[in-house]
Amino acid sequence: MAFGTGLRLKSDVAEGAAATVAQLAVRRGGRVAVVTAGAPATATLPPRSGRRAFATVMRLVGAGVAPDRTESELTLGAALTRAGRLARTRGLITVVSDFRDEGWEAPLRALAQRHAVTAIEIADPREAELPDAGQIVLLDPETGRTVEADTTSPRVRAAFAAAEAERRAAAAAAIRAARAHHVTLSTGADWLRDLARVLR
Repeated sequence: MAFGTGLRLKSDVAEGAAATVAQLAVRRGGRVAVVTAGAPATATLPPRSGRRAFATVMRLVGAGVAPDRTESELTLGAALTRAGRLARTRGLITVVSDFRDEGWEAPLRALAQRHAVTAIEIADPREAELPDAGQIVLLDPETGRTVEADTTSPRVRAAFAAAEAERRAAAAAAIRAARAHHVTLSTGADWLRDLARVLR
């Protein structure tokens, strides 16, 4: 999530989306809870209402992203399972992620059987295609593995774009199969306006 090639990082959009949803919930007299995932130390806020709950949400989602190559205490799938245990009565659960983790599909389906689930996918335009930038070295921030790529090759760029399109299509299909509402917010667009259309 510490990636962004435009005006902002994916984590910035994720933070804003989570804060917007929490603010609406509190403003409408509802309760809000949070489960964070993907960092060495994760946090859980049981359902709470009022301004203090919103302030706690802001503190948790504003804590930033984990440094590269750190072990995660909680995967996305495990966080969804934990959220299901926290939400004892039917409600709205919003999942804000780039859905690049593995093993979240079954927990999402289980969650959506009991709750109204909105999956907010955070994306960056550069993830969809490689620029023609010559010979480059790509680094996987989670594993540290590197690979060299000749981006002047149309074949290399086409293969990259096809692989990412396939990954995104698989994630979208899994969200649809779970019967969750799917929203995509981009770092390169007016994400708040796009989110407002959904939350009306």
